[in-house]
Amino acid sequence: PGFGALLVSLARQPQIKFSLDFGPALGGRFTEKPVANFLDPFIRDTLATMLVWPNRVVLPLLPRDVTGNLDDLGLHSVGVLEVEVLSASQLPKKGGAFSTVDPQVQLW
Repeated sequence: PGFGALLVSLARQPQIKFSLDFGPALGGRFTEKPVANFLDPFIRDTLATMLVWPNRVVLPLLPRDVTGNLDDLGLHSVGVLEVEVLSASQLPKKGGAFSTVDPQVQLW
């Protein structure tokens, strides 16, 4: 074939559905709920972040001895970009005396 790997990247976060099965060896239904409450959002957020552009997942289709090194297909950090926000307006207000606003900046 003319290709040895598949690059997967999505334009927006996908809906990820899965189920966790702890089985009788790990306590079955007694441990399922508390552990699933912790793991479920962690797994969903991690997988969704990995798949959204500019991130991408490289899936080899042929053995490594045929394709060679596929590391160049992944994204690599080249440097650091420092951005200083000089002013901001219309930030959302959060309720409560001790809460803070966590603003984010998007660069295009």
